[in-house]
Amino acid sequence: MLSLAGYMTAILVIAVLGYSFGSGDSSTIRPDEAASRLREFHQNAFHNTRFILLHNLAVGLRLLAFQLLPLFGMIVASGNLGLALGLLIKSVTVGSSLPRISVLMLVLPHGIPEYLGFILMQNSVTNLYLVCFLRMFNIRVEFKQAGLLSSASLIAGTALVIIAAVIEGYLTPAIAERLLRP
Repeated sequence: MLSLAGYMTAILVIAVLGYSFGSGDSSTIRPDEAASRLREFHQNAFHNTRFILLHNLAVGLRLLAFQLLPLFGMIVASGNLGLALGLLIKSVTVGSSLPRISVLMLVLPHGIPEYLGFILMQNSVTNLYLVCFLRMFNIRVEFKQAGLLSSASLIAGTALVIIAAVIEGYLTPAIAERLLRP
């Protein structure tokens, strides 16, 4: 639980920095053009979902690899995720020709489970680091229990990333397209 709180804090702090220093270029896409692109995206939903799923799993593996860096892994992985979140929020809130609710609907339905999945995946490695750290100071912690907790965190994170990819491929474009109709 301590490692999860550390992640959330680090991600939020770096997200604020990303938001503060990000450029957030405003969009020049007209609502009718955006609706047309979303319709095309939705027609190829299976292919797009597969691409998104593979991309998101690759991001999850990259974040896990960052976690393996001694001492600074949590900072690098949380920084990567937090900065992306801050820049995304900046791009959504900067003046756009699209209605703000439509832009939010392009991000929120899949973004929440996706980021929670990434955080849980990262947390799986941190749990093991925390157990090793506590054992260095002769604090009795069960490796088996920590391994089960880490495995559950990794499985739950992966499941959330898969669910987010399906939502991003099928549901998000359909909702946003309906919101953009005149």
